[in-house]
Amino acid sequence: MGFTRQFAALVGSAVLAASAFAQGYPNKPVTMVVGFAAGGPTDIAARLIAEGMSPSLGQTIIVQNKPGANGQIAFDDLKRVAPDGYTIGPLLSTTLVAVLVAGKTFSPADVTPVAFIYDSAFVVLVNPNAPLMSNVHSLKDLIAVVKANPGKVNYTSAGTGSTGHLFGARVGAAQGLQWEHIGYQGLGPAGNDVMAGRVAVAIGNIPNDVEFIKVGRLRAVSTSGVKMARYPEAPGLAEQGYGQLAMSTWGSISGPAGLPKPVVDKLSAAVRAFFDKPDLVEKVALQFPEPKYQPPEVVEKRMRDDIDALSKVVKESGIRLN
Repeated sequence: MGFTRQFAALVGSAVLAASAFAQGYPNKPVTMVVGFAAGGPTDIAARLIAEGMSPSLGQTIIVQNKPGANGQIAFDDLKRVAPDGYTIGPLLSTTLVAVLVAGKTFSPADVTPVAFIYDSAFVVLVNPNAPLMSNVHSLKDLIAVVKANPGKVNYTSAGTGSTGHLFGARVGAAQGLQWEHIGYQGLGPAGNDVMAGRVAVAIGNIPNDVEFIKVGRLRAVSTSGVKMARYPEAPGLAEQGYGQLAMSTWGSISGPAGLPKPVVDKLSAAVRAFFDKPDLVEKVALQFPEPKYQPPEVVEKRMRDDIDALSKVVKESGIRLN
């Protein structure tokens, strides 16, 4: 009985300590670590989200870029920092994929989810002025061109081992394609080479892609799943007969494991406050299609579901990191 009372007292003390800490949190700037290059979609969206969260927290959020390994460098840093709420970051499904492709393990227990920020299909873009791309208007067209020209068409994504890379490898494995993935540290630099015609295809939204589509410098030829309002001209996979290849992508704001619940609640409320600012949300939607807030428990469930599902896709695609 004495032990039970002592244990209860310890638990109660811990809860009170966490609550007291949260009452004074934050009392200094918060750092948001971004695992992708400056100028890319994740960086742009993160800076807008940080701007929208700051008033609710009463502190500045400083964005720090640590690009590389498709977000894994920043993810590893996030796992090592103290769980005090002063270091957070966008954790994307593309980083989960990269971890699995690298043969590592990923567990929701590695982080503390704060909030969902988006969940959607992604787009397949071609440069219509690149070699062989002038008559490509759908994924079916693209597959036909790649089959007729083995080894002559390349594609890019957010990085080696990203969701886009996995989707390209999955399509390639299912359709017997010979095409090469060109890896970059984010869709910002990848988009530059697509626009220059050095890479023919981008899987994922590159900066300002809608504007480039309007003037004919890019063409949206397919989504990775359902149709998307942002790309009305791009057919979904099911209507092209490729529904079995569908994939989606998502993003969250997360912190290190062990983040106290009162701190998570404050951070999650700050993310929700960002979504009450339509001007900022509209700008984020140019980088992350269909942004939306969902609470931490939704993020954790999605992580658990995707670890199982994406592990199977990684295996069937044959994708490996060198």
